[in-house]
Amino acid sequence: MQWCSCLRWLLSLALLLVAACRDAHAGATPANNAGLRNDGDLHTFVTRPDIRSPKFINTVNNVDKVTPGYLFLAPYDCLECESPSSLYISQQIGPHIYDGHGELVWSGASVARNRRAFDFKVTTIGGVGHLTFVAPNSTSRSVFGHSVGYIIDATLQLKAQVHHPDDKQDFHEFTTLHDGYSAIITLRQERQSSSPRTTFLDRGFQEVRIRDNHVLFEWWASEHLSLEENISPSVEQGIWDPFHVNAIEKTDNGEYLVSARATDTIYLLSAEDGRVIWRLGGTNSDFRLDGFTFSRQHDARLRSRNDTTIQLSFLDNAYDGIGSTPTAEQSSLLTVALHLTTSPMTATLVRRIPRPDGLYTFARGNMQVLDNGNVLANWGDNAYITEHTAGGELVFEGSFISSRLLNYRAYKFNFTSYPTDWPVAKAMVSINAQQKPITIIYVSWDGATQVHSWKAYAVKSDNDPGIVIGETRKTGFETSLVCQGYHSRISVEALDMNGERLSESPIIITELPLGWDIGSTDGIFPRLGIDRRFISTFLAGMVVMFLLLRVRTKRSRRVLPRS
Repeated sequence: MQWCSCLRWLLSLALLLVAACRDAHAGATPANNAGLRNDGDLHTFVTRPDIRSPKFINTVNNVDKVTPGYLFLAPYDCLECESPSSLYISQQIGPHIYDGHGELVWSGASVARNRRAFDFKVTTIGGVGHLTFVAPNSTSRSVFGHSVGYIIDATLQLKAQVHHPDDKQDFHEFTTLHDGYSAIITLRQERQSSSPRTTFLDRGFQEVRIRDNHVLFEWWASEHLSLEENISPSVEQGIWDPFHVNAIEKTDNGEYLVSARATDTIYLLSAEDGRVIWRLGGTNSDFRLDGFTFSRQHDARLRSRNDTTIQLSFLDNAYDGIGSTPTAEQSSLLTVALHLTTSPMTATLVRRIPRPDGLYTFARGNMQVLDNGNVLANWGDNAYITEHTAGGELVFEGSFISSRLLNYRAYKFNFTSYPTDWPVAKAMVSINAQQKPITIIYVSWDGATQVHSWKAYAVKSDNDPGIVIGETRKTGFETSLVCQGYHSRISVEALDMNGERLSESPIIITELPLGWDIGSTDGIFPRLGIDRRFISTFLAGMVVMFLLLRVRTKRSRRVLPRS
């Protein structure tokens, strides 16, 4: 019959429309995502879609022997990027804090204005932990000679900046001294030499007073070292780099310990006139090296001293991958003793911890001796980090998932923060297996180190204290909890380990899925994601069309001739 055919056609059309609406609400198809880069190595958060921090994974974590504390990392993509690459996504570089399980604690990408950062660590000023790092200034994308030192207080707000007035500051070292009175910054500038006649990159450092950038001490390598001390064919931005100073430490005696990578030498300098007191390594070593060699080193630090002996630690890169001859089978962490009263003066090996994977760290890297005697190592590429006991046992190993990200130095510290912003929450409604409404809540608080648990409230107004609808322990940077029923207005409270209130999120409005309304909490309509009013209107139209066709069919039968 004709009306039956029409009805079947209308029903088919209805099913097609329902399927089309369902697909539209389901989101983009894989074809719509074609051509986008795979960003699976970056975090994605519901509450903070702006934060895309690198994922950090642990492959070894002996919780009984590893040192408690946070990891302070500063991932970067390249030293000088003049334009964004195809891998560029905002908020994935800069200073970051991770916990011992690799969970993000703080993304400082916005504080660093989404710029590369280096030497990110904790310093104590006035008895309170502060954060320091060095990054390019706001007018230059380059970190070569255009850097600024930043001091961040425990509220995660900028407290001070330290910079060279002529943009000669580079990124290798930024360390505060004397309870925040002064700081060490590293410098670079081009110079001309007469013998040989060439342009070269000079390296130096300053100790400056933080409050006004007044220079307390300044030293340049070319004024105290010979160009003939150079061993490595180091070049930076096409300019010969004969010294490449990469670490400075002021000793308790007021002297300066300096590491120069391109001369394979560690120097002790006088604070009076900058003269070299002694050299360790290189072509003019004042010490006979007994049982070890080193080259292309990073992060030389003084560990102890008395009248007869000095102990130093540093990362022996041993090879730079640019044509030099390796001086060891792999990169290692070295602790050496300098015997000052022997004749000649002698340096002996106290401890060597080889890089666990047997490879070389061509550039970057550092070594941190922790309070319990363990040693933390940063091997440079993709933040490959290991921790070892004093005896050398590997108790922690981790890295970024991405191999395209680098990390200059890594540290482990305890740190307590007091963020001034509020927790961020987001809530949405769904249905459970019994077709009953549930409210799903996500919450995070960037940088908050004291949060132990979260408590969710349903509130009716801004002044309503609300009723508790759920509570859960904090799990990572972002925590989720599921509450029974539909709650239109939500606030979430942060609690410390004693259950005391730390802060509370602003009241948020629970989001409904597209096409849902408040009454859509049962039946098929919320499952399909189609507005009930649309379905009602569509079905009413079908009924009207069916009746019209029925009437038309009856009229046609009346005028048919009899046979």
